Amino acid sequence: MPTKSYLLWIVLGSLLLASCSNHFYYAPNTLHLPQAKNKGEITLEGSLTGSQQAKGFEFKGGYGIAPKTSIMVNAMYLRGAFTRSFFGFPAPPSEQHTGRGFLTEIGVSRHFPISEYTDFTLSAGGGLGRTAHTYDLGREAVLNFNRIFLQPGIVSKGELANVGVGLRYSRLSFNGGSVDLGIDEQDLIKIKDIENKGNFLIPDLGFSAGINFAPVHVNCNLVLSVFSGIGEYAFSNSSLNVSLAYDIQGKSAATTKKKKKK
Repeated sequence: MPTKSYLLWIVLGSLLLASCSNHFYYAPNTLHLPQAKNKGEITLEGSLTGSQQAKGFEFKGGYGIAPKTSIMVNAMYLRGAFTRSFFGFPAPPSEQHTGRGFLTEIGVSRHFPISEYTDFTLSAGGGLGRTAHTYDLGREAVLNFNRIFLQPGIVSKGELANVGVGLRYSRLSFNGGSVDLGIDEQDLIKIKDIENKGNFLIPDLGFSAGINFAPVHVNCNLVLSVFSGIGEYAFSNSSLNVSLAYDIQGKSAATTKKKKKK
């Protein structure tokens, strides 16, 4: 039976490589549902994410540059490996396959208050990423991509808990890299399909829920890619992680809270 820690990595599923010993060439990061809305307010959030074969982390940061307006930065890194076996005599040989990938992006968010604790948010931004893979006999493939997005959402931040939901519309574009044409045909076909299409429109549905121990928050973040061709192009369709967030209140935010208490 797997240990408890091993089961955790199975559940935390922001996949770079699939459990069926296939490479995944794109994995979505969790949505940044902005909590920093007051000028000078800072939110920092770090999370662990992984699966049976890939483990990594995500980092999110938000800073209120003006009332109801914030900038954000997101970063994700994943790395994993699996062994692929082939039939042979007297025993089937096996080869170690590895994969790693990263995505970094920046953006801006605007808050539109619905109630005292709930806001409608509109975020937009873009970033760069890369996936690098090794196959049998040391052959390699590297794919570069960029992504721009528009994301409406609703966030609610109370004294005891915070929740959020968002729908991110992303334009994912693969724009170069290097591929060893001697890699396995099943892998080469996927890469050629990605290169031939080039651009993808991917809607991602994201959820976040957490418990507040101000200024620290424990959050669970989930994203699901609503894209019918996700398997055809060997893209991961989900990401799930548990994170810790920390709030740093600026002068404007602290003043606002004092006024509310009065």
